[in-house]
Amino acid sequence: MKRTAVLSMVAAVLAAAAVASGGAASIPSRPEVSASGEADIVNGPDIVNGPITTGGTVAMRNLESDLLDAEQRVLEEPANVRAQLRRSGLVYLRARVTGDIDEMARALALTDACVRENPSSAEARLLQAAQLQTLHRFDDARVALRRAGELGGDSQKIMVLERELDWSAGVAGPAAKAIREEAARQPTVASLTRLARLSHDLGQYAEAEALYARALATVESKDPIPVAMLEVQRGTNLQDAGRLAEAAETFRNAAARLPTYTAAREHLAETLHCLGRNAQAVALYEAITRSSTDPEFMGALAALYRQQGRIVEADELHARATKRYEELLRRYPEAMAWHAAEFFAGEGGDEARARALLQKNAALRPNAESLEALARLERAAGETVRADDLTRRAGAIRASAQIL
Repeated sequence: MKRTAVLSMVAAVLAAAAVASGGAASIPSRPEVSASGEADIVNGPDIVNGPITTGGTVAMRNLESDLLDAEQRVLEEPANVRAQLRRSGLVYLRARVTGDIDEMARALALTDACVRENPSSAEARLLQAAQLQTLHRFDDARVALRRAGELGGDSQKIMVLERELDWSAGVAGPAAKAIREEAARQPTVASLTRLARLSHDLGQYAEAEALYARALATVESKDPIPVAMLEVQRGTNLQDAGRLAEAAETFRNAAARLPTYTAAREHLAETLHCLGRNAQAVALYEAITRSSTDPEFMGALAALYRQQGRIVEADELHARATKRYEELLRRYPEAMAWHAAEFFAGEGGDEARARALLQKNAALRPNAESLEALARLERAAGETVRADDLTRRAGAIRASAQIL
């Protein structure tokens, strides 16, 4: 999972969970117990720091049980809007844990059906907007959000999603101001996490680390899902700050807390590679690619195999990754543009294709990060004037976010 996907991860998951569960952001809703009947609270040798949470395996098993219950409720009461939204929200949450974009699309399809059947439901429109945002369908998300407001939807949730859409559109000044004001007014886990991400995006890594630590210290829920996601954001900040050993420990912590959380394992593999621990990185990528169809991981493993001289295996993975990216670009062009561009700029070996994809991404989401990514490839292609203009625009966006 790329850093671009991390931006609003915790906020989106909490918003969707709150809608799906009728206000409670912690999922699953029942007491978490192991098969033996004992509470499965983990903070043992594998998890070295952070909040004490329910065991990740138990939490995911309970999520699956909750989803089965939701499916049954919809069968029994097909007109029950809250049951439909709970089902969609749980599918969406599971997809965020596993990183399965096809399942994210399935969650959106369920929500879309609920909206068609219940056009006056503000909750349905709000969940629809959050899921559309995840798939980078930003214009459609704004339409859904506007309708949610007209129907009297939760103003705080609408404000959070509008702010994220503004950030993606490069309207950084007002978004940053709102993020700071919310954290000062109400320093919750979500608001502190979002402020930490803002500091990270502005290159203020030490400040971001302090805020991530504060957010984790504020956690009261025993749900491992939002905690593991927060830890991945913290690890990304440490990684970008060059604190690779600490980043690896943080990603390992998140993976131990929630073993099925693909992003934690992938970021750990990436960081181990950066630390020169390639044998461990390869082993972890191999495990991930056995259970995931995400071509990003196939491409990363192919590149490592190629470095090790395992050319036949590298070529096989390269072909699989390319085929899967082509498939996903047809299905989800907005969400996959940046991801595919990073592959084609590296292991994929097609810089012209990568530039074209990043150009589409920058048109869709003209924030500083997108413009800077495109500028790097334009400069490498000798398009210095265009690269300089993109860099200037990105700098202006970042400068506007610095103003308090």
